[in-house]
Amino acid sequence: MSTGPSAAVLLSRLAFLEMQTARLQAASHVKRLQRALGYYLDHALWDEAAQLFSEDATLEMGLDGVYRGSERIRQYLYALGRGRSGLQSGRLHEWFQLQPVVSVAADARSAQGRWRAFILAGELGGQALWGEGPYECEYERVRGVWKITRLHWYQTFIVPYEGGWSAHPDCTAGKLIAATLRPDEPPSERYETWPGVHVPSFHYQQPTETLKVAALAVPAHGLDGAESDLLRAIVAAERRLMRLHDAQQIENLISAYGYYLDKQQWDQLAELFATDATMEISQRGVYAGRASIRRALELFGPQGIEANHLHNHQQWQPLIHVAIDGSRAWARSRAFGQLGTYQGPALWHGGVYENEFVNEDGRWRFKRDHVYTTYFARYAEGWMSGPRPAARPSDRIPPDGPPSEVYEAFPEVYVPPFHYAHPVTGQPIQASDSGASGYRAAATERTERSGELRARGLSAELAHLAERLSTVGSTLARLADERAIENLQRSYGYFVDKALWNEAADLFAADGTLEIGGRGVFVGRERVLQYLRWLEPQGLTRGKLFEHIQLQPIVTIAPEGERAQGRWRFFAQVGEYQRYALWGLGTYENEYVKEDGVWKLKTLHSFFRMYAPYADGWAKNPLPNTRPERDLPPDRPPTVPHELFPAPFIPDYHYRNPGL
Repeated sequence: MSTGPSAAVLLSRLAFLEMQTARLQAASHVKRLQRALGYYLDHALWDEAAQLFSEDATLEMGLDGVYRGSERIRQYLYALGRGRSGLQSGRLHEWFQLQPVVSVAADARSAQGRWRAFILAGELGGQALWGEGPYECEYERVRGVWKITRLHWYQTFIVPYEGGWSAHPDCTAGKLIAATLRPDEPPSERYETWPGVHVPSFHYQQPTETLKVAALAVPAHGLDGAESDLLRAIVAAERRLMRLHDAQQIENLISAYGYYLDKQQWDQLAELFATDATMEISQRGVYAGRASIRRALELFGPQGIEANHLHNHQQWQPLIHVAIDGSRAWARSRAFGQLGTYQGPALWHGGVYENEFVNEDGRWRFKRDHVYTTYFARYAEGWMSGPRPAARPSDRIPPDGPPSEVYEAFPEVYVPPFHYAHPVTGQPIQASDSGASGYRAAATERTERSGELRARGLSAELAHLAERLSTVGSTLARLADERAIENLQRSYGYFVDKALWNEAADLFAADGTLEIGGRGVFVGRERVLQYLRWLEPQGLTRGKLFEHIQLQPIVTIAPEGERAQGRWRFFAQVGEYQRYALWGLGTYENEYVKEDGVWKLKTLHSFFRMYAPYADGWAKNPLPNTRPERDLPPDRPPTVPHELFPAPFIPDYHYRNPGL
């Protein structure tokens, strides 16, 4: 007599796991959707941007009011572009989509997301502008396709480059185009832009939602006739989860690339490439093979970051697609850099990657690394008056081949080919469609191969079914934990932005610790809160800016699933109106722990890399590291005393090189 569960019971269990998988997939689709929006806004591809919205969607940008319906949204976007589609020569319109906290409904058919826009805009010979502000968005799955149903961008500031946020109030007062295109409804909220302070409502109360997915350990005997259905369903669930896992690993790979590039750790960086990979940076030409790539990295300086050199390369906004069989993948992402030499030149750098990856024996590596330079600009002049041309092939370390595409950087405009089709219409992006058609063909080919996998699986011993189902649950739980920790850390950044210290402290475990810069270690949630309140009173006041963008995660879950570690980057814009403004850069190496089933910060350790006054920039007048304060002594001294730029310092990595 059978003592194990029937196949019907296992199918019921699998149905639950599939619903949780669908929620993770939904979060992935939403992130791709919003990130695609940013890439279309960059290049004034207004039609492509409008097609991401549902027919009855609403758009609200700053204080322009509400525009209702996809056609009105399209009209609004065209008004932003002065009635023309496509970015014109001499114009810059970088509209980064960063720091997502995505919450998916229980039925996986709708979602909400908080994002941050970081903006560089202007026109050659005219005014250069910074912009910043959070989104609160809503999404729905409409006839099987995810679309934006509500997008509300809250404008923190748009200010001139010259002088920045300390010297100028918001130069638009939140009105972008309302004077030329009347809204359908007035603004849903009234607030003052910079130097005013406004805290948009959060769509979530608890950012660290944890999917409760227990591993299932059952005997495999006693199956009752639905074995084929069960096996097919398990194989399909495994494939969906593995593609999500692959995308997470590729995002980690992209993040690691940036961390090694920062510190000129060329040996470690080269290990991220396949042996037959290619690298093409700007117009320098193509370097073929890992050995040639390692040789080419010396173009950017010797192995190991030197004193007096800043080589900060932030990796932002990854939009990743994985082939159905998990053998290849593609990603579009951004480079945003701060470069310079102490008491020498300082530069801004921006660019777009279109990269390909290959899975070699279960380890992802770069197959093709191609970064398209958007601009290089001198810090003193900014991008509107001081652009530099893209780099050309080197005589000292010549490439193996010429550039695969010839283009000019800003002030000229070039749209790097998209590897993917439009997320809603499925059509190639007409600005350059070579990459999109290639990805669709690869996906179709691998769908046919997946049928062979199912056919082979049907002959497997049924004794493995329960074990495989348990593995599905474990993989799902790990992916859900990674997503929860990312939401936790990004929420910390949003709370810090507005000096919501009570909310920030609640993200820490009861015995959690905080160590920021060189002020020492504060132990326990109450001491964490005491430190944060020492920085500023609860809730920012008018004229204070405290933006701390949370970027470039690499999260590692411990085998038992109760602890984790994470490396992150922060990019800060800080200041007080009419008094001062600062740039800040740094790295976190944090620890996390589950407390009553909810992820909390166990250790937050922020290593400053650079703080510098806006007026002078990092090359002229960088600030020293902070020290323990007499009026707020820490519980423990700094764990790793170090100096900021121009000194070289590399925080230890909690993870091994993902290429090894």
